[in-house]
Amino acid sequence: MSDERIRVLFLAADPFRETARPELEKAVHAVDHAIRQRRARITMELVPHLATCPRGVREALLRHRPQVVHFAGAGGGPGGIRLEDGHGGRGAADREVLGTLFGAPAGVRVAVVTGGGSLPAVEALGGVVDYAVGMDRAAADALAVTFAEAFYVGLACGRGVRTAFELAVIQLQMDYPAEPAAPVLRVRAGVDPQAALVAPPASAGWSAAPAARGRRGPARRG
Repeated sequence: MSDERIRVLFLAADPFRETARPELEKAVHAVDHAIRQRRARITMELVPHLATCPRGVREALLRHRPQVVHFAGAGGGPGGIRLEDGHGGRGAADREVLGTLFGAPAGVRVAVVTGGGSLPAVEALGGVVDYAVGMDRAAADALAVTFAEAFYVGLACGRGVRTAFELAVIQLQMDYPAEPAAPVLRVRAGVDPQAALVAPPASAGWSAAPAARGRRGPARRG
């Protein structure tokens, strides 16, 4: 993978929902459209993948090697993420499962969970990846998509994760001033949150990749 490219793997927060695939495609389309409206400094490739089990997620991580994993759409349960359990049923992904999936071999640096009630997942991922982003309470789909648009535009423009996060928070406060949902950012100890995920090319210009088929407030951070 080029050092000048950010690859984002979009997964369904709850792939068992009938609306999981359209929710996933809507999030990818919205982010792709938002990036294309800007003169991005960094190529961003958006890869949607509907995986129902940990093995499917792991295979997608190995195949696509993303720096960012985004769980889109409404999740289930207090953990915010549902995957197939060991008996073929639908279960909440616990700390152990998330740690195994997103450990060092996966190479994931940022995990984003925008579904409602994603704080437990953020806390679980905060010690595994460099940056974990989520919502501390339930959020409407439109709010989550707006946050994602602003966050990824920030990254594509060469901003660090914390700056991109703060810009996305400001966008939410402008667009949804009455909404109670508050984004949360956890930064792993020793990581510089102001550093860009990848270095912009020497002659930075517009180069967003198409999606693959298939008022200021304090930011919370750890």
